[in-house]
Amino acid sequence: MNNIKNIKYSIIIPTLNQSSKLMQCLSHLSQLSFEPDLFEVLVIDNGSTDNTKEISLSFQGKIKNCRYIFCESPGLMAARHRGCYEANGEILCYIDDDSLVTTDWLKGLAVSFSNKKVILVGGPCIPIYEVEPPEWIEYFWQITKYGKFNGFLSLVDFGENNVHYIPPNYVFGCNYSIRKKILLNVGGTYPDYLPHKYMKYQGSGETAIAHKIEKSGITLYNPKVKIRHIVPKSRMTIDYFCWRAYFQGIGSSFMNIRRKNNIDITNKGSKKEKLLIIFLKKIIRQILLIFGKIKNFIFPNEPKDIRDIKDKINGSRKKGFAYHQAEVKKDPKLLEWVLRKNYLGKNGELPK
Repeated sequence: MNNIKNIKYSIIIPTLNQSSKLMQCLSHLSQLSFEPDLFEVLVIDNGSTDNTKEISLSFQGKIKNCRYIFCESPGLMAARHRGCYEANGEILCYIDDDSLVTTDWLKGLAVSFSNKKVILVGGPCIPIYEVEPPEWIEYFWQITKYGKFNGFLSLVDFGENNVHYIPPNYVFGCNYSIRKKILLNVGGTYPDYLPHKYMKYQGSGETAIAHKIEKSGITLYNPKVKIRHIVPKSRMTIDYFCWRAYFQGIGSSFMNIRRKNNIDITNKGSKKEKLLIIFLKKIIRQILLIFGKIKNFIFPNEPKDIRDIKDKINGSRKKGFAYHQAEVKKDPKLLEWVLRKNYLGKNGELPK
C-alpha cells in the first residue's frame, strides 16, 4: 500500500469525453523526472460516456499513485473542487486533459513552492496546433511587460529563461498550481464551463479569485513549469472565439452582480467607498474604450477585416452579458446562486 503521507503534489485532471487526449496527457505525466512517491495523479471524470475510465485505469501501473474518480455533479468547477477534496497533497496542480507536461514540470513546481511565500505558480503554455492556424489568430495575442498571451486559447509565453513575479490573473486553468489551504480559504473557484442546459449558471471560473489571492502571497511564472497545449482545428475558428467571448460575457455579468451586492470586494473602507471605487473604475474603463475606438478610427493599426472579426467577437461578449442579466432578473433561484458566498461543498450544488 502506498504511503499517502509522502505525497506533496496532487496533479488534478478534470476531463469529459476526451479519452484520446487524456491518454497523451497521462503518457507525459508517466515520464516525469520526479520521485514517484511524492506526487499523485487524480483523473476527475465529469460524466464521460467514452472509454475515459479504461484509459485512466490502464495508467495505474505506469504512474505509482494514479486514481480515477467519477464526479456526478456537472461542470468544471465541480470537478476541480472534487479534486481538491480528494487530494492528499498540499499543492494542487491543475491541468487540462489536453495539457502535455514537460519532464521537468514538477521539478519546476517544487523549486517554486520551496519559497513559503509563493501561493500560485504558472508557466509557459505553448501551443501544439493540429493544423496551421489562420493568420487572424496572431492579432489575438496580447503583449504585456512580462511577455505575450492569448486568453482565447489559454496560451502564455512570458519567456523561457527568467522567473517572474506576476499578477495571478496570468495563470490559466490548464497549468494552474496553488496551495490547497489558499484555495479553500478563498472559497474555491466559481462556476465554469457547464453543459449547455445549465449555461445560465455559468460564472467566471478560476480567473475571478485572482483579486482575492493577490495580497495573500506571491504568484510566480517559472519557465520550467512548462506545458504544451493541444489546440484542435475546431478552436481556430471565429465561431469558437465568439463562443468563448459569450461565456466571458456571462462571467462578467456574474461578477458585476456580485460586486453590486458587495460580495468579493476586498478593499478596505466603507460600503459607499467601495461602491465609489467600482463606479470610478467603470468610468475609467469606458473612457479608455472610447479613446481606443477614436484612436483606431484615426490611426488604424489593424486591417479592417481583423477589426471586423474583433467587433463580431466583442458583440458576442455583450450578448452573453445581456443574456445573463435578463436570466437573473426573471429567475430568483439563479440570483441566489450568483450571490452565494462560495461554491464549496453543498454550496456548489445547482438549484433544483
